[in-house]
Amino acid sequence: MTNTALKAQIDSQITNETLPNSVSPADVGGNLKAVVDYVDQQAPEKTATSTTLSATPQVLPSDINSVTFGGGIAYLPDTTIIGKEVLVISNANGIEIRANSGNTNKMFETFNTFVASVTLAQYEMFRFTYIGFGSGTGGTVGGYWKAEQI
Repeated sequence: MTNTALKAQIDSQITNETLPNSVSPADVGGNLKAVVDYVDQQAPEKTATSTTLSATPQVLPSDINSVTFGGGIAYLPDTTIIGKEVLVISNANGIEIRANSGNTNKMFETFNTFVASVTLAQYEMFRFTYIGFGSGTGGTVGGYWKAEQI
């Protein structure tokens, strides 16, 4: 069930009903929708794909990425979801994963040692976790990522 479908069901079965001498159904429905939004933000659906990179940097298209082409370059997506994870499985040597499209020092393996990117060897896997602290609308520009080898 999608976020929208669940909210519609909450409206039809709770929010739009009337009960005498009780808590307002609109209040109950509004609170349940807030829970739906919170859960939707905390546990987004995961997507997976295989991507052939090139020397021209491109955004990683999914949450779980199997990447090929040695010397290929990709960067992590802009996001506002603290704790968002992007997994990368390398099928070639020399695959570079950048923190962002601007290639700025917004990634770290050890805190306070910031780098612009990490380079994966063949059959290496990394988990990138969005920490936040970005600028721009919704904090999507230049936020920090934690990189850890799995």
